[in-house]
Amino acid sequence: MNINFIDYFSTIIETLFFLVLSTGFLSKRPKLSKVILSLAPICIFKFAFIFLPVSWQAESLSSCINIILGILSIMILTDSGVLASIFCYILAYIIGFLLQIVLVAFVPLLGDFVNSDLFSLLGAIYTLICAIVINHFFNLRKIYFYLFEGGKLITFIITNVFGLSFLFALYFKLNRSNFAEIILFILISFFTLVSINIVLINQLKRLRVQSAQLNAYEQYLPVLESLIQNVRIKQHNHTNEIQSIISLLHTCNDYDSLVSEMTKYINISLDSTEPDYLLKLNLHLVAGFLYHKKLTASEHGIVLEYNVLSYNLESKVPEYTLVELFGILIDNAIEATPKDGTVHITINSANRKIIFSTRNPGYVLTPDDRTNFFTKGYTTKSTNTNSGLGLYNLRDIVLNQYNGSVSLWNEGTDILFEIIV
Repeated sequence: MNINFIDYFSTIIETLFFLVLSTGFLSKRPKLSKVILSLAPICIFKFAFIFLPVSWQAESLSSCINIILGILSIMILTDSGVLASIFCYILAYIIGFLLQIVLVAFVPLLGDFVNSDLFSLLGAIYTLICAIVINHFFNLRKIYFYLFEGGKLITFIITNVFGLSFLFALYFKLNRSNFAEIILFILISFFTLVSINIVLINQLKRLRVQSAQLNAYEQYLPVLESLIQNVRIKQHNHTNEIQSIISLLHTCNDYDSLVSEMTKYINISLDSTEPDYLLKLNLHLVAGFLYHKKLTASEHGIVLEYNVLSYNLESKVPEYTLVELFGILIDNAIEATPKDGTVHITINSANRKIIFSTRNPGYVLTPDDRTNFFTKGYTTKSTNTNSGLGLYNLRDIVLNQYNGSVSLWNEGTDILFEIIV
């Protein structure tokens, strides 16, 4: 049983490298006692590792265990959760990999020295010094939050870069002598991971689209079914309504009273009529959404009047995206309309595009208003913290993603928005 002290200290220095960068990522300034405590897991493991059977002392197993213990050390030192510690370790590992790439360039010049433990120790010291310099001169906290909150795609890419870095580092430890094989391994691994990433990213995009479609259908199709059910009830009662109108012929004594009673009855019947014309739309999700918005506006004392000029709506834009765009315009119009007011909505289709416009009471727009309405963060509302993004996002989707058009103008003091997609 022999303890390789050079390898032992190399591992401790490598762990310090991760801890230095992690304190920068999380803006921590731990005490020396905390640093010593965080090094305990890796020190105990390296000492216990020599007592394991030879078959268990594989470099690949040791590397995997070092990752787990490195993350544990970060958790102890920074008092952070598992997810934050894993992300710090991954970022630090990638930085360390990039720093050690410089050393790989000198491999052909160093000969058998690259196989020595002293080379590993010098490499660990080099990366630790670089980590201290980086932590001192760069705002790692800002970089960490930018990447950590960058969304699934950035996280996915960083994770895959980490995987590539780990594979290369492991291969280099196992085979340091043949520089040509190392470069070939890097290229093969790189193109393999790139290919896998392309496939997985496309799958993620497809799943995101399907998820958005499913959520939209789950939200609005039940509303459409409610409209269908109400129309069916109305049709069922149609016979009774006809019979009631006929009975007026027998209960009214003169022409004037007959006309008066029939007018009252017909007006009551018309007032309770559901917007069954929406059922004629070929886009059922859009129909359910429009009915839902009509009910919502009614709850706020606002009337939505739909003028459907074409029931066969054609567009290359997915239905769930149409619902998002229409929702931005309708919500914007409702919020700008006083109680008991009316929002007029026109729906048409031409040249395989949908023309959707809203008209609501407002004021005469200035040239600055026409520009500012679509500026990110601009809002005329004082209570909604999410204001200022709707019209900006709408313009971005319509113009940049689907090559459509967005228009804003006045008719008198009424404000009109129109999109063609």
